[in-house]
Amino acid sequence: MRGSQHVYARALSPLAIEVRQAVGREVQGGRGIFNAVASLCAEALFEPESQQELVILVSALSADLTSRFSARGRNENALFLAVDENADGGIVGCVGIEACLLTPEAQNNGDDLKMRPLLSSLAVSRGSRRKGVAKRLCGQAEAIASSWGYSEVLLKVEKGNRRAEGLYYKIGYRKVAVETNGEKPNATSGRLRFMPVTNVVMRKDLKFPPIDTVVSLAGVALCMLCAVSYWSSSDLSRPFSTDLSMPFVMDLTL
Repeated sequence: MRGSQHVYARALSPLAIEVRQAVGREVQGGRGIFNAVASLCAEALFEPESQQELVILVSALSADLTSRFSARGRNENALFLAVDENADGGIVGCVGIEACLLTPEAQNNGDDLKMRPLLSSLAVSRGSRRKGVAKRLCGQAEAIASSWGYSEVLLKVEKGNRRAEGLYYKIGYRKVAVETNGEKPNATSGRLRFMPVTNVVMRKDLKFPPIDTVVSLAGVALCMLCAVSYWSSSDLSRPFSTDLSMPFVMDLTL
């Protein structure tokens, strides 16, 4: 991994879940940390139906994670962990981010290829969901991408995974493309295979909020401006009517 910058965020929630970057010996060699992360990803993302499927998936995912996020990686990369201090330091969440040679649509061939950060392997254990862990993990990944000098983050999510798409949308990602030639591991046959899958490619601008958010905020601001304009132009010296038989209607057409 080029550079020595890393992010270490020791921010404990009331549930004592710490989000931090895997550093030092954790990413030097061997597969200790990567096996644990692979096990979490296999169970959270693929939900294997047998122990045999789990073992096959963990082996494949561990090798993939090691190749992408170990200290031997040639490009900027980082692996973030959510650790539950109440569970003897058990890993309950993870996310990885790496700089890859990609197009604006997160493809590795085509026009406008350049190094762009790709977020992947976001997983949170079932018992730790809906507690803001995924958002914190993504926030740390985005922060380190910004420290590397990038102004955007790309990701891919399987089409139809509305829960994941909803999470990413909520924290600022927007759809930029559809990838029809994606693949995902499968071990239902007792051996590892890669199945075709369609992915939604999403992007987040790290400098500016999404345009639809800006438009929405502008609409709220306009309504407030209209309200202020209405009240400032009213004859406030006139006593308020005590007739409550007519409903109050604010004219926003000013």
